[in-house]
Amino acid sequence: MPTTITTASPAHTPPMKPHNNHHITHHATPRNHHLQKPNLPSQPVSKKAIESELQSEALLALLGGWANNFIDGMAVGVSFSDNPLHGLTMGLAILSQQFPQEVDGLMIVMSTGVGLKRALLLNLVQAALSYIGFVIAVVVDNHFEEFDTFIYAVAAGNYLYICLGCLVPEMSEKVVEHIKVDTKEGLITTILQFCGIIIGLFFMFFMSLVGKNINLQKEH
Repeated sequence: MPTTITTASPAHTPPMKPHNNHHITHHATPRNHHLQKPNLPSQPVSKKAIESELQSEALLALLGGWANNFIDGMAVGVSFSDNPLHGLTMGLAILSQQFPQEVDGLMIVMSTGVGLKRALLLNLVQAALSYIGFVIAVVVDNHFEEFDTFIYAVAAGNYLYICLGCLVPEMSEKVVEHIKVDTKEGLITTILQFCGIIIGLFFMFFMSLVGKNINLQKEH
């Protein structure tokens, strides 16, 4: 019996659906904004590098403190040479600035691992430089009348650099950091800084009145 083979007509063959190339491409190669860089492990900072950085900061603080104290001693010396009352007001003004600075310098030195006794000894060197500057200024000012003007200019420039170059930027950074963490804390910090500036200005005005550098009486 002959075998009959039936073939489907091409018209009845179901059409093949085209592949969704976009779908395949989307899953095969992710888009650029989905790509993430691999998290590379950060290199740990060695303890030796940290200690070296702290020692450098402590050395700079010591050298800066020694130069500052020497200039302060000379400023007080020429003030006392001109007028004892001027020297007293100058000494009080410098003392009010030096006390927190000395405490800060002591903490920086001790953070490097230096003991308290050695740190205090280094601070005594700074104090000795103040006395040396005082004696030199008194002796030189007695021989050169214009020497006090030069010392006042150097001392004023020194304090302006410390204030405008170091303290004001640091105050601004502290306020920004506190505002990022807590707005209320940042506002309190700003108010305290402003009050400190106002108190300092009033103190300078009072010292000028005591030293008779300012005369508020009307001239007749």
